[in-house]
Amino acid sequence: MSAPVFATVDDLQAMWRPLMPTEKTRAEKLLPWVSAGIAKLAGLPDGSDGNKDIYCMVTCLVTRRMLEADDDTSAVSQMQQTVGPFSGSVTYANPSGAIYLTKQEQKLLGIGKRQVASIWPYPPAVKDGE
Repeated sequence: MSAPVFATVDDLQAMWRPLMPTEKTRAEKLLPWVSAGIAKLAGLPDGSDGNKDIYCMVTCLVTRRMLEADDDTSAVSQMQQTVGPFSGSVTYANPSGAIYLTKQEQKLLGIGKRQVASIWPYPPAVKDGE
């Protein structure tokens, strides 16, 4: 059974901007991959827990970051220039175009929470007469 696709190219364009034909082709490939990753992380093999709008939004945000990694300027997180004697520095937010979730996206999906638990290693004492 294949994982559901949480967002379409139309969803991505509605939340971001119209895509160029090459971007559309790439988005059509990326959306199922991102959806499968989210379904796996959220423990939802069928995605049927009723949060389809949240999954759609997060899928679009992750896919957008991946598409921006191909753009020369929109994926830049920091740029530095010096005029004399010439210098330049650019830091890309997602240089490899990797799939990752921000802390906010993890909160929206309800994943990545830290939990603490303990177990008593000894069985409870048996009372007389029981």
